[in-house]
Amino acid sequence: MTPLSTSSRFALLFWISVAWGLQVTPGSPCASVCLDEKKGNALDAAASTTGLSDIVCDDADYSSSSVGVKFKSCMECLQTSTAVNGSESDQAWYIYNLRYAVDVCVFAFPNSTTGGSSSPCALDQTCGPLKGALEVGGLDPDKASEYDYCTANNGLFGSQGSSCSQCLGLSSGQKYLSNFVVALSAGCQQRPAPGALLSLSGSVFSTTAITFTTPPANQTAAGNQSSGPVLTTGALVGIAVGISLLLLGALAFVCLLSPTAAICREGCIASTAHAQDPSQLHHHHEPDYPLLHYRLQEPMP
Repeated sequence: MTPLSTSSRFALLFWISVAWGLQVTPGSPCASVCLDEKKGNALDAAASTTGLSDIVCDDADYSSSSVGVKFKSCMECLQTSTAVNGSESDQAWYIYNLRYAVDVCVFAFPNSTTGGSSSPCALDQTCGPLKGALEVGGLDPDKASEYDYCTANNGLFGSQGSSCSQCLGLSSGQKYLSNFVVALSAGCQQRPAPGALLSLSGSVFSTTAITFTTPPANQTAAGNQSSGPVLTTGALVGIAVGISLLLLGALAFVCLLSPTAAICREGCIASTAHAQDPSQLHHHHEPDYPLLHYRLQEPMP
């Protein structure tokens, strides 16, 4: 056998020693559980890439195998992480890693000869129609955005996702995969903006089916953020006072123009004076009733 050249040996050594891991945002607090080596550069975007060797498919494997335990730890961290770095976010990688796992376990991505297992739910009437959507861009993060699977094949994932998750939920050892599909469906519905969390009722690593939940009121979907002006309480009070003075001025003007409305003019002028001098609002005037006073002083017959 021909011995390897020095350059070939170096290349092989480099390939073996490279540390890969599940996709995670550079600088994320989840890097320590998602990368293969804790001593790896957590700030390097190229230090992580999800591959077939990172995936297990049976529920039991997520607690009994080192690969499954690592995947679970990484995903549970990503699910609650709001880390963002440039165009990358932990929520986007959370969705991507779930997509990758479903595609490997249900459709044996990239093909059945590389070790992936195919689920009985990979039938046309259940999960089958989702294959094209899940594999959009060949699962290459550089060729598709995190939500392209939602619009692929005329948005089929939105209408077919529930059928697939139900089938997986009824299959032995695939309760987690069922929840993975529920989370992907939630991603299509909510599309959280970078830094916002996907709203789910619990962890995908549960034998109980999870559901979508309503995102917090202060959480806005990507592309729908609003930055319109908001009036303060002081501004609203100022507007109300200004309108009141404007109405009083208009009433006074109408009264002064009427030559036969002396009483109206006096009332308007008094009202205007009171409006201009707030101190008069609390000043009490004793009513003057001379006739009544006189009658009260008369002796009784």
